Amino acid sequence: MAHNPSGKVRSEFIAELVQKMVDRANLTYVEVVELMGKRLNRVLGYDSSYSLDRFNRMFRAHDKVENRSYEVRELCAFVYVLTEQVSPHERCTAEEAFKLFNLSRVSLEDFKQLKEFFPEREYRAAWQPYLHLEHDESDLDKDQSFLKPTYPHKVIGRDQDIANLQSRLGANPNGVHYPFTVVRGWPGVGKTTVINRIVYDDEHVLRSLYPDGILWTTMGTDGDAIAAMRKWARQLGVGHLEMLQDEHEIIEQMRFALQDKRVLLVIDDIWVQKQSNLFKQIATDQTTFLFSTRFTDLAIEMCGLENVYFLNVLEREKSLELLQVFASNVFRKYEAELDALVETLEGLPLALRVAGRLMEEELFLGFDVTVLISELQTDFSKLGEKPAVERFDEATGQTPTIGLLFRRSIQTLATIDQEAFVCLGGFAPKPATFNLRAMERVCNLTNPQSTARALVGRGLLEPLGEGRFQMHYTLSMYAAHLLNTDSAELR
Repeated sequence: MAHNPSGKVRSEFIAELVQKMVDRANLTYVEVVELMGKRLNRVLGYDSSYSLDRFNRMFRAHDKVENRSYEVRELCAFVYVLTEQVSPHERCTAEEAFKLFNLSRVSLEDFKQLKEFFPEREYRAAWQPYLHLEHDESDLDKDQSFLKPTYPHKVIGRDQDIANLQSRLGANPNGVHYPFTVVRGWPGVGKTTVINRIVYDDEHVLRSLYPDGILWTTMGTDGDAIAAMRKWARQLGVGHLEMLQDEHEIIEQMRFALQDKRVLLVIDDIWVQKQSNLFKQIATDQTTFLFSTRFTDLAIEMCGLENVYFLNVLEREKSLELLQVFASNVFRKYEAELDALVETLEGLPLALRVAGRLMEEELFLGFDVTVLISELQTDFSKLGEKPAVERFDEATGQTPTIGLLFRRSIQTLATIDQEAFVCLGGFAPKPATFNLRAMERVCNLTNPQSTARALVGRGLLEPLGEGRFQMHYTLSMYAAHLLNTDSAELR
């Protein structure tokens, strides 16, 4: 169990939550148990003899037993009482119900039973923080990339870009939409962050325009468009399509399944035109496509220049704002020096994150951060001799700005953490998410927590919560590059 400063065990958190919910409902525990018993009797078809003693043992924490096994029917019966048997202002919220299910450690699949008790909008809002947990951590080979992407919590300087893209997708006074849009931007500029925020549609800007859903997938260098379609078929309720083997038949059946559906199809990080061509073959009069790619020529070839949305680097003010998020202590002490550095880092959010974490670590160790800033400026000054378009390395998917930062950040790690970073390049990169157990097993670590802290501290991993982590695709490609070489460039 994760450390918590209060020293409480799980059962105590459950008891506090249950107490809060029951108090608001203005019911006694005897009344709650009686109503739960009636619900369980209807569900089971016989007298369950549900007792106050059973309720107290499970929900009121008279002892601190942590291995309790909670029954989903019992949890649902409790939520039923606190939603269907009380007035609207006394009812529990979907967020509370999800928290109770989470603390009870039941299967994520069972969370979906809460749909019965809450309006769709409230249910969806409560479900969002748990989406990234739907991966089966016990099976590293199980591919569930058809699920929604990781939720982007830090989005700075992209409000106008998101609004512009939403407008292209139909969220405008005239309701005009472009059937195809390609977001083009440098690696590390934030394409995926913008795409993911649109997929989640927090403000429900697109929900009414695409009532049949927003389907998402991501490609990368080896992305399989046909495999993505099979997974979409599951979401569309045409699971039989997964059994088909012939590519043309799959495309034909997918196009037929989409014929009368108003859907938004989001495909992130296209690398080759074949990928986009296969997706475009399932287009209908009702479908709308949102692609992204790091390649300008490919973006134009895919859908024509008029359908390309160029995602530019962050402006100076927003770059400073983002850098302040990742290096707040450094920012307070070296604000003047950082003003020049953000321009050197070319307004790339990924570069700002890695540089910010690296500088913050230097400050924590008591080093003079101006020395590091000066060294970075010296390294980057050599890059200005070539125009940006000539500095993009298609093999690694990087610009030299990103590559230099990666190398510098990794060089400051302990050897065991360097080796672990390189090892993580073996995970499937889209999305490269994994838990501590997977890191321990795949990278042969004795202390995965320590390595995770080191990599997060350098901005090389992002924590997702619940012991899971994600590696940015460009970082994943760099790790894979090192994995396939002798890693001499780190020395």
